[in-house]
Amino acid sequence: MKTLQTQVTKETTAQSARHECFLSKPVLVLNSAWQPIEISSVRETICEVVSEGASFLDPETYCLHDFSSWMELPHIGNAFISMTKSNKLRVPEVIVLKNYSKTPKKIVKLSRKNLLIRDGYRCQYTGRIVTDKSATIDHVIPKHQNGGNTWENLVISSLEVNAKKANRTPKQAGLVLMKKPVKPEWSPVYSKFSVMNIGKGYPESWRKFLPSNWGIDIPQEKNS
Repeated sequence: MKTLQTQVTKETTAQSARHECFLSKPVLVLNSAWQPIEISSVRETICEVVSEGASFLDPETYCLHDFSSWMELPHIGNAFISMTKSNKLRVPEVIVLKNYSKTPKKIVKLSRKNLLIRDGYRCQYTGRIVTDKSATIDHVIPKHQNGGNTWENLVISSLEVNAKKANRTPKQAGLVLMKKPVKPEWSPVYSKFSVMNIGKGYPESWRKFLPSNWGIDIPQEKNS
């Protein structure tokens, strides 16, 4: 009996952890004009839809759904939340607000995390993926050559490449930048929720709603 109780407890704990993981996943929020304005969590967007302030959006069919009709959709793979033993909720990736048509006017703060987002977690000299821990910030024009701490002079670099470049310009070090660094325009990927969950990646479906002129390299969402 005790063994059975232990097994049930473990399964319940595992299921709770799984649900919490899905409830914390990012959801792209569109205004009523279908413009991206924010990134929120699955938990928060479910509450928004239940309160009838927003609709779930199926990124494949572009159909809008309330909570009831969304519950009727088949889930994709293991991306679902068990509401009851027989009812499973597909994990949403995009919602559309019903009564909000504005777009936020914000400035992207220059920070390490935002540089990582802008540069897509890639060394800007080799294109190789870097992690939050292994990434370094490189001054394209070195400080001692009057290079400043600006969006246009800072790029993400691997530790190895940064050490090789040292206090030289890319040309002096025999390196070539993948692209010219620029100050990014604000987008939802720079929102507070996104920055807090940086490095976990985003759903591929978001590419359909994020304008290409934002120049953001969206890291693909990692499987749980």
